[in-house]
Amino acid sequence: MLVTAVFAALAAGAGTVASAPPAAAVLATGAGVGFRSPDGWWIGSWSLADGTRGFCLNLGDRAPSGHDLETSDAAALGRYTAEDRARLAYISRTWASTDDPVTAAAAQLAAWTITGLNGQTAEGVAGRAGAHAGEVLDTSRRMLAEIDGPKGASRSVTAHLSIGRDDHGGDVLVARLDADFLAGAKSVDADEFDGLATLDGAVFADGSHELRVRNGLGYPITPDEQDSVMRIAATVSFADLPFGDAATIAHGDPGVQNVLVASPARATGSTRVALERPSSLPFQPTVTTRANESVAAPGARVRDTLQVGVAAGEGLTSAWGVYGDDGGPYLPIPAVVRSRLLGPFPSAPVPADSQPADAPVACEVTTRIDHGPGEYVTPPCTLSDAGHYVWIETISPEDTPAAEGRARLRPWTSRFGEAPETVTVRSAARGVPAALAETGVDMRRGLPWAAVAAASTLLGVVAVAFARRTRRSGGSRIR
Repeated sequence: MLVTAVFAALAAGAGTVASAPPAAAVLATGAGVGFRSPDGWWIGSWSLADGTRGFCLNLGDRAPSGHDLETSDAAALGRYTAEDRARLAYISRTWASTDDPVTAAAAQLAAWTITGLNGQTAEGVAGRAGAHAGEVLDTSRRMLAEIDGPKGASRSVTAHLSIGRDDHGGDVLVARLDADFLAGAKSVDADEFDGLATLDGAVFADGSHELRVRNGLGYPITPDEQDSVMRIAATVSFADLPFGDAATIAHGDPGVQNVLVASPARATGSTRVALERPSSLPFQPTVTTRANESVAAPGARVRDTLQVGVAAGEGLTSAWGVYGDDGGPYLPIPAVVRSRLLGPFPSAPVPADSQPADAPVACEVTTRIDHGPGEYVTPPCTLSDAGHYVWIETISPEDTPAAEGRARLRPWTSRFGEAPETVTVRSAARGVPAALAETGVDMRRGLPWAAVAAASTLLGVVAVAFARRTRRSGGSRIR
């Protein structure tokens, strides 16, 4: 589920309204649905030979019944303003095909109100419905209010397509419809209509390149390629939309009423966008490390060399991620390697997937990875105590700013105790190890007493040898 998403519009599509059908001849066969007054006046729809119905537009002219009429687009006739064409088109697609007499009579009265009542009043014309006159008049007034209302008649409709990012950094496609309503242009309510969207360079959540989408709703998409920069082209097309001012008028000889022909919703809206932007896929950094010194003396300043790279994998980019505005320029997503020198240990650490929970930390430094893969060297750590040490490194997305690609950076941690990562600090006594692994004796504490004992033994040996030599030399002189 998308929680929130901010979408940057990438292109506005062409908003179109389908043109009227080509001109054709049609015969008006007679009255359709509605009421006829006792004195013979009709209010309601008229039937045409092709099975359609329509409303008269020229109150006072002759009824169209029995006349051959020719159909034309209302705009081509040049008799109606854009606003009135929008109103008539709304009536045509909404009520002209009704089978309800009150609705048909009310829509006919609304059409005459728009094109002219020829000096009559709406109440007088509604009177043709006899006992239903009041109901017809009230319904007609509600229709006119609806036509000029916030979701009523419109001049046109336009499709827009955008590809944005959700709160988790994923790409989301949104198709939107804007209508130029007489009451004021605005976006069409979301989830009212569907269109066909196609993708090149990306797929929808079901793995397809084509999907029926609802206007105003977000649809996650995933780049096809695993490059750090994605290139996507998308199209969307909506058909049979109930918007715009396209209306068909059947007209005949002078003095015969024009007929507003019932027409289905046929407006269309389509658009296309093409974009280049940083891929939304995550990437997995890797670090191969090598201690600059494997053996050091107390007080040495030691460093770690980091060889930074990228690991391949399903759903990952094959290159180091980048960030930046659509179209570039792009910058490598920064990362921070946290290096800790653990120790001293009395013996060489045994390799493991993770460090011991109670491992002492001798030093901690950070290295900023700001130009992607390559070789980096950590700041130095000074070691004063003898023993065995081992470097261990981690990368955490939390060290990367959200605006610089945090969501796409995967964490990484090195293994513990790998040989290239170990440093042994020898004691001041040349060649004497800092600790005796087989006994566990800490040489820093044991060395002074051992030295005294060794010195005493050595002195004793020297004294005995000297005494023997003296006795031998003395005897020789006596003889």
